[in-house]
Amino acid sequence: MSLPLAGVKVLEISQMLAGPGGARYLADYGADVIKVEPPGGEPGRASGNSSSGISKSFLVVNRNKRGISIDLKSKAGLQICQKLVRWSDVLIIGMRPRAAGALQLNYQAVAEVNPSLVYVTLSGWGSEGPDAGAKAYDLLIQARSGIAGARHTPDGTPMTCPVRVADDVAPIMLAFAISMALFQRSTTGKGSQLDVSLLASAVAVQTSSLVRLEKDPELPAAGAVDIAVHSPFRCQDGGYMMLAVTRDQDWKSLCACLGLSHLADDPRYDTQLKRTRSRELYKYLGDAFATRPAKEWQVILRAHDVPAERVASREDIFSDPQAIHSRAVTAWDDPLGGKVEGAGFPITIEGEQPQVKRPAPRLGEHNAEILRELGFSPADMELPESGPN
Repeated sequence: MSLPLAGVKVLEISQMLAGPGGARYLADYGADVIKVEPPGGEPGRASGNSSSGISKSFLVVNRNKRGISIDLKSKAGLQICQKLVRWSDVLIIGMRPRAAGALQLNYQAVAEVNPSLVYVTLSGWGSEGPDAGAKAYDLLIQARSGIAGARHTPDGTPMTCPVRVADDVAPIMLAFAISMALFQRSTTGKGSQLDVSLLASAVAVQTSSLVRLEKDPELPAAGAVDIAVHSPFRCQDGGYMMLAVTRDQDWKSLCACLGLSHLADDPRYDTQLKRTRSRELYKYLGDAFATRPAKEWQVILRAHDVPAERVASREDIFSDPQAIHSRAVTAWDDPLGGKVEGAGFPITIEGEQPQVKRPAPRLGEHNAEILRELGFSPADMELPESGPN
């Protein structure tokens, strides 16, 4: 399979999740990504828990890349970095402007070396503004973007989302931005400077619900959405079925499946608006779902095309037949972690998807290979050999 980004050369000087995650999308779809790390490795290698001694998320967000370990504060490291900048089509940089400037990695400096370079910064709050330089982490982004305030415990305590919203959405925005810039460069021949912020990414993921009108300025209160036909129900085996019943025909089919046909045309529930406002539906539906295990309800409701799904655990996704068939999840071998299972490939091209062709690089694994390509001698540069992780 010929991947769409084959031949695109990406230099990644970033760490943790968002920047490396964006570079991983590019690498999965064919780009040659070189990940630069300091001699001791980036912090993302050790974040989280893993019996292998290396972060599980690191193994996923850094697959399909090559890795080089250099000290950017040394003369030799700067020489190598300058050659890598000339080599690159794209530079992803995840450091504050002052730090980038001190290393001659600000846009003005690298544009002189490589005018056609697509230069991408990943910022927490945006590259400009009153808080542009403040520290940013996913939990802080969730707090400020309104995500944490959208749900709360009974005592009013805000609830963060259990997945890393900003850290997982920003990489998609990053890959999208770079793809646009590369297309633009193909027509203009010029490079460009881009910034992708975690804050803007977290707001973008709320596009359908974060809307305020001049004539209707009030947003729904946190936790105010309470609709029986859009809720989970406990089943006989302790599992849950999630409903998303909106259309009248789906409501009638649901009633038939649950043995509640007498409610299908009941004037109290014969429109979507009435059903969304009904509290007593919780009891009717809850009592019905409690009579069978969730897996049985899944079969029955699917046979009648009722929009409902059994609530799975996060571990269940790795054995889900549809997820496996569509390669929403995938598996590969890693010398450190053994068999790795993780997110697969969300985009299918002409019926085909990419593969994990190389695991995440060990620290400095490709030092010699990359230096040879750049015209350096590893001995001359005195770079360390690759370490165990």
